[in-house]
Amino acid sequence: MTLSLVEEIEQLANCRTHQECAQWLLTCPYSKLMTYEMAIRARLRTRGFLVGIEHLDSLLASLRSPREEGRPQWSEADQQLGDFIGAIAAGHYREEDQSFPAIDAGDVDA
Repeated sequence: MTLSLVEEIEQLANCRTHQECAQWLLTCPYSKLMTYEMAIRARLRTRGFLVGIEHLDSLLASLRSPREEGRPQWSEADQQLGDFIGAIAAGHYREEDQSFPAIDAGDVDA
């Protein structure tokens, strides 16, 4: 029996550049980020996209914290990190936009 990945996680697994990973992070539903946190973290780590892991940590910490006025509270550092991920997603940081080396399927944890 073969287990298939959730569609969004499969999309991340197919990302080949940091720019594509950043775009994926900005569009993935929060519920998927929370539910599949460890699988997402493993795929970002495999690709060396450590700022993506930092953004994921920041985002999830904010979403899990108590809300004021019915919405998450974003710190200035969280907002700056989100802006940086947005800039990578928009292609403004070409040094981050390198193709990934081939990934052995055995190197990725589900």
